[in-house]
Amino acid sequence: MCLNLKNEMKISFLTYGCKVNQYETELIRQMMLGGGLTEAADPGGADIYLVNTCTVTAKIDSEISRKIKQLKSKPGARVILTGCLAQRGGADVEKLGADWIIANGSKLDPGSYPAGIFPVKISVRETVLAGFSGRNKAFVKVEDGCDRFCAYCTVPLVRGSDIRSRDASEIISEIEKLTAAGFSELIMTGVNLGRFGAENGDKTALYGLLKKITLLKGGFRVRLSSMSPADLDDDVIQLAADNPGRICPHFHLSMQSGDDAVLKRMNRRYDTKLYRDKAEFIASRIKLPGITTDVIAGFPGESGVEFENTLAFINDIPLTRLHVFPYSDRPGTKATQMSGKVDDTVKKERVKRLLNAAEKKENDFAVKNTGLVRTALIEDPNKKNELFGYTENYIRVLIDDTQAARAKVNGLARVRITEVTASCVKAELAGE
Repeated sequence: MCLNLKNEMKISFLTYGCKVNQYETELIRQMMLGGGLTEAADPGGADIYLVNTCTVTAKIDSEISRKIKQLKSKPGARVILTGCLAQRGGADVEKLGADWIIANGSKLDPGSYPAGIFPVKISVRETVLAGFSGRNKAFVKVEDGCDRFCAYCTVPLVRGSDIRSRDASEIISEIEKLTAAGFSELIMTGVNLGRFGAENGDKTALYGLLKKITLLKGGFRVRLSSMSPADLDDDVIQLAADNPGRICPHFHLSMQSGDDAVLKRMNRRYDTKLYRDKAEFIASRIKLPGITTDVIAGFPGESGVEFENTLAFINDIPLTRLHVFPYSDRPGTKATQMSGKVDDTVKKERVKRLLNAAEKKENDFAVKNTGLVRTALIEDPNKKNELFGYTENYIRVLIDDTQAARAKVNGLARVRITEVTASCVKAELAGE
């Protein structure tokens, strides 16, 4: 479909889902602005909306559907739908009412977009970010694709099961550009970060990349995003322990269940012993590390005993924060066809109990850090004009609002955790 261009087309970008999606939206933004489009200062004033989607749960599908209806209610507004929901396709996606649907694998190709959308001809794909709009930290995508095929997960179906790792030199070049642009924290991410280099049979690829990053100049740090415990090498943990100022002592080890039978049905490729051993190895090498995780409540066939095993396992290992999700059927996955679906009421109760455990874990960890000096990335003031930041071991802290603290916004600052309350963890600037 051709596009009748106005003198100045204004575009707005919306992103749903993971850090990889957020990274790719930024590449699309860089491409489109380079092609002569103008980003709308007010999203309501856009002519075109680029919606980069997720489809990891039914809930997020519904959110995207509502948003598209809202966008299309504006006279003359056009919607470009891309991302994982667009890749899934089917009648449900067609009914969303987007004007154009761009496949996930084509969204970084300017030739896949409507004819005439770019006032300036673009001949090459964007591959390296030079900035990251609207954020205090930037994401660096190092890998795409997942070949694990967990029973509940649609990611290999919409992202592809072939592992595609970026060249290390390109990643380093991007890091240098982003740090030169003023970013003090970079989050290393991928569709399956732990599989970086797997297509070449290189089990040391992530360690080698991080080792190169430790040798770069500049006062920045990197944080690793989610990984399977089976893919996190002990050498990477030790490298983080040896370079606390460059690699954050924070590991997001995806768990999903603390019961071996459920893990087997999920096709997670590890058991609770491996998970425990990995978490305890981290804790043995790093003092007070952040160890965060994801848990699914109510996976098909999850019995009361299996849920209690999960809860007991969580309480017994050194976790510091949990993300909890109720199980959601996803089209095309094995779990969708499994028997023993857990009632929604039961799932909600299990989610509630897991969230209570998560709150206690987070609170206890913050208390252990009280009085200690940590390094936080101080973020832009929130809507209440308060200063927050995340420490290297992933504690969200409310920072005393002083002139000195304001001067540190968007930078790394040493802070002392002073108090843990029911609503927040408080901190103050510490001496350099």
